[in-house]
Amino acid sequence: MKVNRSTRFDTIISVRDHQKKAATRELQKILNEKQSNIDQLTTMKSEQERVLEGETYSHKANAQELQTHRAFIEKLSDSIQKKEEHLKEIESKEETKREELLERVKAKNVVEKLKEKLTEEIMKEQNHKEQQTIDMLSQRGGVK
Repeated sequence: MKVNRSTRFDTIISVRDHQKKAATRELQKILNEKQSNIDQLTTMKSEQERVLEGETYSHKANAQELQTHRAFIEKLSDSIQKKEEHLKEIESKEETKREELLERVKAKNVVEKLKEKLTEEIMKEQNHKEQQTIDMLSQRGGVK
């Protein structure tokens, strides 16, 4: 019966390990997405700075060019704001996934400790039975 419980612990540990690995993979995907968004945001901000620094014209621009330029700057600013909001969402997902991963690790560790205690208990019981058998055999040997 105790061996059966040990096997159950192995199954549970295997499941917990699988869950931990899945959470780790998901966290890595989130981190990759976050880095990609940071890179995109950096590029967008550099473009915005370049455009804003180049706003002074050496030649006279017509009204249509100025409107187009202004529309581009506004669109770029909106895109940057949306990217920053998206980055905050990703960071929130990252935090949630880190907490989940921590819980998965803790759950696996708890089951492993329970298995260790069960194994120790089985070994103690086995040693006790062996000692009883040795004692019984030594008493029989002394009687003859």
